[in-house]
Amino acid sequence: MTKPVVLQRHSNIPESLKRRGDSYVLASVKDPKGSAAWEELWARALGASIYEICCIPMFAYDLHAFDRVETNDQAQIVRLVSRGGHLTFRVFFQTIDQHERISLVERITSRGGSVEAHSPKLIAVDVPASLASEMAAELAALESDGKLEYETGAMSGRSDA
Repeated sequence: MTKPVVLQRHSNIPESLKRRGDSYVLASVKDPKGSAAWEELWARALGASIYEICCIPMFAYDLHAFDRVETNDQAQIVRLVSRGGHLTFRVFFQTIDQHERISLVERITSRGGSVEAHSPKLIAVDVPASLASEMAAELAALESDGKLEYETGAMSGRSDA
């Protein structure tokens, strides 16, 4: 059996989430090349193969910070146990400059959200579900200005938080 490719190991985890975790779990993701791919998610063991996600998923859909999942004996997520009350956004910066990027990150964190950077052009944003509509509106305004593109971390486009 070929070992799956790991697309992302979280190294820029917000400190508030990082302190909670103690291990990694694997979330299946869609690899554009069609091969098996996984995202390693920082998590906290809660007992008998149940973990709480302690990072902001960058590529995996329908998983968010604080969600509880069940894994198999290879640490691969097999099912969602319960929602943690948070929602993920992914932000792809287009023409936004560094100053505007920093300002956006500061606004997100000042409202109680967290940000994890994959690269200077891609960040993942975690917000409590109560702030999801407000965050979506702000990101949509910046998207309509051509400064960025964004998506939610939900395949269906609904929050499910």
